[in-house]
Amino acid sequence: MAYYGISPQTSLRPGARTGLGAVLIAVLLAFNVISLAGGLLFVTVMPDKFGGLWNAYGLLMLVVLIGNPIMAARGEQNRRLAYSYLALHTAGMLLVPAMNTGASSEVTNLTSRSPLAIAIMLLLFLLGGLLALNKLRYPEQEIMFRFTDRPGRLKISVRIAVMVVCCLILLAGIYISYELLTKESAGILEVMVPEYAMFLALMMLGATALLLKLRRNHSGGWFNRVVRVVGAVLVIILFLPLIRVPSMLSSADAQYERAFGTNPDTLVHAAFMDIPFSIPEYFYGTPSGGYTVEENIVYYEGTEGVDEGIKLHYDVYMPADSSEQLPGSGSVLIRIHGGGWTIGDKGAGNFAEVNKYFAAQGYVVFDVQYGLSSEKKFIDYAEVPDNIVGDFTIDDMVRHIGLFTTFMADRAEEYGADLSSVFISGGSAGGQLANAAALAMAGGEYEEMLDPRLTVKGIIPFYPANGLPGYVGIDGTEELSDPALLVEEDSPPALIYQGTHDGIVAPQIAEAFQEAYEAAGNSGAALISMPLASHGSDMYFSSYYNRPFMYYMERFMYQHR
Repeated sequence: MAYYGISPQTSLRPGARTGLGAVLIAVLLAFNVISLAGGLLFVTVMPDKFGGLWNAYGLLMLVVLIGNPIMAARGEQNRRLAYSYLALHTAGMLLVPAMNTGASSEVTNLTSRSPLAIAIMLLLFLLGGLLALNKLRYPEQEIMFRFTDRPGRLKISVRIAVMVVCCLILLAGIYISYELLTKESAGILEVMVPEYAMFLALMMLGATALLLKLRRNHSGGWFNRVVRVVGAVLVIILFLPLIRVPSMLSSADAQYERAFGTNPDTLVHAAFMDIPFSIPEYFYGTPSGGYTVEENIVYYEGTEGVDEGIKLHYDVYMPADSSEQLPGSGSVLIRIHGGGWTIGDKGAGNFAEVNKYFAAQGYVVFDVQYGLSSEKKFIDYAEVPDNIVGDFTIDDMVRHIGLFTTFMADRAEEYGADLSSVFISGGSAGGQLANAAALAMAGGEYEEMLDPRLTVKGIIPFYPANGLPGYVGIDGTEELSDPALLVEEDSPPALIYQGTHDGIVAPQIAEAFQEAYEAAGNSGAALISMPLASHGSDMYFSSYYNRPFMYYMERFMYQHR
């Protein structure tokens, strides 16, 4: 008989593992059990408070999600279970954020959570616990022989294919890590990476462990040593955004207090987040509170001139119950989507969970379409509804937003909307338009475009593309294209989100917007800088970027409403 490799046969005998290794595995077993039980409690009870305690549980989760792959990569006990765990771990760290993001962005998903993503996380803790239990029951020294028949061609082919996939994952991780650390734009990759970096770190760890497990016959080779070093470096780099959270929060607190004269932690309400970032929510998703939504309501149909043929809609999100005891109390939040003035849409394309979140807090949230330019698309393959595209300038887009304000003001009583307390928010191109509409409305010089019945109490731009329309061939009045020119001493306060590594809209633009406030003698602008964050880094609602900003945004709106 020909022999190949090392593989334990059925001669494993139960025994008692001893020493430090046994203690560590026993601890990991206990942590898996706690993670599984805690996860079941977290997703069923959906606790609103005790965030500090739940973050302690989240740290324990991280220990488990780091320790389990390392444990699975070592030893010869129950390789099928180890392979199953590592495969699920590696794939799960890609699937879980994708499913969480999909559930979060779905307008009518009332929970904003993915049951399948939750099931994957809980299954990882279950399999990890079984693997630890198996290692305690069958010490490696009890393996009596380590050879088996040569595996068939299919098994060898599958092993090679999985090893190639793991190598490709690590190569992708090298490129992703480079992009995370530099300010060079990588297009869509830049938008997708920073907020998901912790998932990617754990994915790299799983791929490293799986590759080493598959190469168990060559554990001392140079290739394995390189894989270990590369895997460790990638994990460390991709954990940097999480590591930077405490310093980011300290800086944000100082910015908020300097601009608005109040420590944000002192602004409290039963409906508020009690901590800026929740590790368990990063993995399980952030549940939405009670809200109702009406979609695709037409507010304008163009019949002549440049507007001929366009048809603009909005969605409205409202609290499920009376808003009187909620922080919003019927205040209005108008949200304007981004997309380089040439693509984008309301709904899932405008991070719908933000709308759900503030509707549940008692705000009447309007997610609004506006006419898009027919210039070359910001992203070529992006689909855009034909009914919103035309030869529009920035002035036309602001005018469309103004048409919505009049339509909404006429129906304010129907929605329970308080026109004396309005906030306008948007991201990128939507941030530029939010700034333009809000400052023009507050300045009173564009009453022919924007309804004077609305009183703007605050602006919340995300990485605003002020002054950039002309660079992509879109004309407009200078001060509407660059709303920093509209800032006055009594302009409404602004809370600004900006990633330090934004390669699409330079951070200097947000800094210039804040400086315009200071130059006008207006201290009411706070710039919240997100370390290592890029353009669109608020895409994942539960991330260490977006969720802390929601913490400040809810307090900003409550303070100024």
